[in-house]
Amino acid sequence: MAVAWTTAELERRTGLCFERLNVELRTLSRKGWATGHKANHRYDRATWELTPAGKAEAEQIIRSEAIARSA
Repeated sequence: MAVAWTTAELERRTGLCFERLNVELRTLSRKGWATGHKANHRYDRATWELTPAGKAEAEQIIRSEAIARSA
């Protein structure tokens, strides 16, 4: 079952800036692990549906960013 996160939620969770987060989400999308639903044709207000594999990959990104910040 897919999980839905908004771009703002993902920014808070990862600590990534919008530009970097957008690159990561588009990569997940190309792999078929995420689908973005733009609000008013804007990715900064999008809701992203992540497959279980996409959610696992997003959580891995979150962990790696947290480790990088603490180092």
